[in-house]
This record gives sequence, C-alpha cells and structure tokens, in this order.
Amino acid sequence: MFTVPPAGLGPFFITFMIRNHSLNEFSATLFMCLIFGTRLFGQGDFGRMGDRLYQARPDGRLRVMIWTILASLPFLVAGFGLPFSVQDLPRLVLFSLLVMVGAGLMVGPNPNWMASICDLNLPEHRGTIISLNGLAQALARIVAAPLCTGLALHLQGSYADAFLVLFSFFLPAAGLLVLVRRHLAPDVAQTQHILSERARAQSNGLTISPKTGI
Repeated sequence: MFTVPPAGLGPFFITFMIRNHSLNEFSATLFMCLIFGTRLFGQGDFGRMGDRLYQARPDGRLRVMIWTILASLPFLVAGFGLPFSVQDLPRLVLFSLLVMVGAGLMVGPNPNWMASICDLNLPEHRGTIISLNGLAQALARIVAAPLCTGLALHLQGSYADAFLVLFSFFLPAAGLLVLVRRHLAPDVAQTQHILSERARAQSNGLTISPKTGI
C-alpha cells in the first residue's frame, strides 16, 4: 500500500510540471532529477538506520518504515499544497525543499521492507515471498497510474491535488505496519531458532529433515 503514492508521483511529476506549470519536457525532467535526487540518499541512510535498530530490537526496521512514512507526509502535503509558479522564485525554492525532504523520507520503507522479508522467512521461502512482493508492487503501480490520471481529470487537471489524494494511502499503510510490528518479534525469533538449529545440526554432521527444516 505504501507503494501507491510513489508509483503515482514518480511517473506523473513531469506531467505535473508540464501541464500545471508550463515547463517544457527537458526542463521538467531536469527539475524532477533535482527534486528526487534525495531518494538516493534516503535509500542508503534509512537502510543503514534499519540495520542498526534491528541489532537492538527485532522490530527496528519496521520502526524506521513507520517513522519515515509518517514523517514524509507533512512535507509532501505542504509542498504540493503550496501554490507556486516557476516565475515566483521564493515559492519555487520552498516547494522544491519541501518535496525534496518528503521524497527522501518517502523511500525509507523500501530497503527495510525487503530486509524484513528476509528476517521473517527461511531461506527456502524467501524467493517465493520476494516474488509475491514484486507482484504486489506491480499491481500497486498498475492501480496508481490510472488512479492518478483519473483523479487529475476529476480535479480540473490538477495533478497536485491528485498527488495529495494518493498520499492518503500512507496512513493505512502505516497502520498495517503497526499491526505487523506487534507480531514481528516472535516470528523473527522462531526463524532465528530454526536457523540456529540447522547450523548446530550441520556442525554435528546430522541430517536436516526436509519436512521440519530442523
């Protein structure tokens, strides 16, 4: 669910700048690269943060995911709710800064979600779960694209307003992650226990049961 807002914002930000702010394609593309460049840092920084917090608590990665999702909302809502024009430099700069911060925070869940999948699942199951996660993300993108354009059409062509509606998906996404967090620790502990038993069995030259995995 947290894939829907970026799946709409990414492809249609250039359209937003062309149709709503009269930039040409080249200028809009350069502007988008500048604005979303912070996502590169967000991926790395929040991935490392999730690793550090996971060492202290099993739910460390989910804490980063929940925090970054909720923290991105004020910046994104304020940015796309701000009336501006490319001729009004102070407002353009303010818009850029707000969206840059929001975009950098918005990608916080990405590395931590994939790492959490590995934490929760045994090695023989991870490929299947990751492929199902990829399928879910593809479906989210398929939903987000017509939803974003349909909202913009309904809202008199305002892609900014369409983005604001998409950002509301972050709230139930954060709520679902809170529910997952409640059950995360025992599931991670069980996975770690099975892996420890396997390692102990292999070191003692024992055979691992293909049915139980231990």
